[in-house]
Amino acid sequence: EADLDERQSLLQRRRAALQQREERIQVLTSELAEAHETEAESRRTSAEKEKRLEEIWEQIYQRQAVLEDLRTRAAGSRARGAAAARDAV
Repeated sequence: EADLDERQSLLQRRRAALQQREERIQVLTSELAEAHETEAESRRTSAEKEKRLEEIWEQIYQRQAVLEDLRTRAAGSRARGAAAARDAV
């Protein structure tokens, strides 16, 4: 009977250890799912920021092109004005 008690005690300890492992697995599974969610959200946020940055760079490029066009027109206008002034003399 002592042998039976010892085996039952061992069985109870093993069941308790198994239950602890299962609980730990559940916690880790939950943490892993949360980490995957966070990673996915980070990817979405990063993609949105990259898209916005591309839009900003495109706007900068367009504005630089407009400024260059204005400079070219202004230089042409000044040249025509200078030529007209020389012709008037």
